Amino acid sequence: MTLRLAKSGPNAGGQFYGCTKFPKCKGTRNIDGSSTTTEAGGDSLKPGQPKERRERRVSWFDGTLRREGWKTRYSTTGASLRSVKVDDIRALVNCWIAVESVPSFEPADADTRRVLGMVRKIINRGMAPPIHPDSERFLLQSLGMDSELVAPVVKGDIAPKLKKKRTITAIPLSSDFAPIEGYEDLSDEDSDPESEFMEWIGTQSHEALRWVIPQASLDLLVRSRGGDAGASRSVDFLFAFPGEAPFVVEIDGPQHESAEMVDEDRDASLRDVGIETFRVSTDELTVGDGPGLDEIAERIAVQVSVTDELDPLVWAPIQTHRLVLALCEAVQAGFLAGDRWVV
Repeated sequence: MTLRLAKSGPNAGGQFYGCTKFPKCKGTRNIDGSSTTTEAGGDSLKPGQPKERRERRVSWFDGTLRREGWKTRYSTTGASLRSVKVDDIRALVNCWIAVESVPSFEPADADTRRVLGMVRKIINRGMAPPIHPDSERFLLQSLGMDSELVAPVVKGDIAPKLKKKRTITAIPLSSDFAPIEGYEDLSDEDSDPESEFMEWIGTQSHEALRWVIPQASLDLLVRSRGGDAGASRSVDFLFAFPGEAPFVVEIDGPQHESAEMVDEDRDASLRDVGIETFRVSTDELTVGDGPGLDEIAERIAVQVSVTDELDPLVWAPIQTHRLVLALCEAVQAGFLAGDRWVV
């Protein structure tokens, strides 16, 4: 080993011993002789220091996607303007797609599917890719912002520029939300206690029902937050309030005592990626009171910022890309085929 100087990471500026065969070998040792662990990126971690995890995309699935007669899935389809910065736009980029399963329509052929795949890649590149410059310029002009447009600094740059770039904070839309009908059909098992829990949530906070996801995938949750998981486990409920740390609620029946070690392992997997688990016994649900319900009542008593206004600088780009996505879905399903349009 040879003495090196850390240029980045938690020990930046400090010395350590590194392998002479770096970068093929990333082994390191502290000056005092103690060993260190090394992340894939090569940054040394001190003993006991938690590993920094990076969020990543996953193909999400939960109980709300089980709809008889429909093919449903989630999609990350957002968009933005080059001339407008939207803070926290991640809260607005996910959407839910439902295509009716109608066997009488002929799906698109292989060549058409390849073209549709390319279009989807264009509108789904990144989290909120900018719309076409011509579309952006048309939008700004239609909003009466002609006087704010300026000539490009670089010759040949067709992207619209404003005299002063705007910054907008993304706020989820409010809506008159109704609880999921037929919730018992969304669970793999007897869901009476889970239905009772949903009813209890409604008595505590009707707004909270909007942010409850039943039968969310535990392993996709862990992987999305940089953890390692490869099974097909699910949680009873995921609460995902905008701007708040998500948490999980599990309903424990009589089987919990015999599976306590398994449940502890599940909770630890979530805790390692920063997701807390609350457990509520069926006995608590029966009487409508208990420590588990009290903790959850406290957690859901949050004030979520929502708005009734559709800011065109935020939503027009997003809805433009989602319209394109809807057309791709319609063509692939055979609803739009040449001169035949079925609406």
